[in-house]
Amino acid sequence: MVLCARRALSCWIFCAALCFVAATSLAAPVLDAPVGHADQVDPRIGTGGDGHTFPGATVPFGMIQLSPDTAMPDFKHAYKWAAGYQYNDPTIMGFSHTHFSGSGHSDLGDVLVMPITGEVKLEPGDAGKPGSGYRSRFSHDTEAVQTGYYAVTLADYGIRAELTAGRRIGWHRYTFPQGKPAHVLLDLRPSIYDYPGKVLWSHLRVQADGTVTGCRTTRGWAPGRALCFAMPCASRSR
Repeated sequence: MVLCARRALSCWIFCAALCFVAATSLAAPVLDAPVGHADQVDPRIGTGGDGHTFPGATVPFGMIQLSPDTAMPDFKHAYKWAAGYQYNDPTIMGFSHTHFSGSGHSDLGDVLVMPITGEVKLEPGDAGKPGSGYRSRFSHDTEAVQTGYYAVTLADYGIRAELTAGRRIGWHRYTFPQGKPAHVLLDLRPSIYDYPGKVLWSHLRVQADGTVTGCRTTRGWAPGRALCFAMPCASRSR
């Protein structure tokens, strides 16, 4: 786990770039939305019940599926959270970068990131006990869900989170409230379809310029799967 801190009137933090086995170049361009019927797609379809879909940002055949996770329970209770998100859940525990959609069984949920303000809590906490961890309540009224873009307001922190993705990279933009310590928390421990020992090995390094790089190896559908990432952060006040 690593914690990045910013103190500012309003701070935008751009993070990501991960791929399997080796970190990718950060020079990937932003992809324009294709001409067609993308505006007629509702990514929320299947996010309730046993639909096993996620509402976050991805592109066709992309390596990144950047999406909110409402829970990552142990594998004996994880069926409904095969994609990390359940529409009727009241809280978001973070935004991870890899998800299966519609699979009925699951894995992934790699590199969980959560923006927070105020007191730092290093455990996600209990969804039924607000303030017990770093997870936050949210309302669907604040969600913006469309092809390749997801946004939500984290009610417990007053943070506006926005996500989008390219073929090999994900972008986060967080707008923090004025007058509170702002942090971005990175947790390598959780996984979708989780169980003790699923994360076999993990490594983090904070570079001199603040860029965070790391890897983790997990068990699951692909035993010994290695995923590495580079995560630069930039901020500005407004």
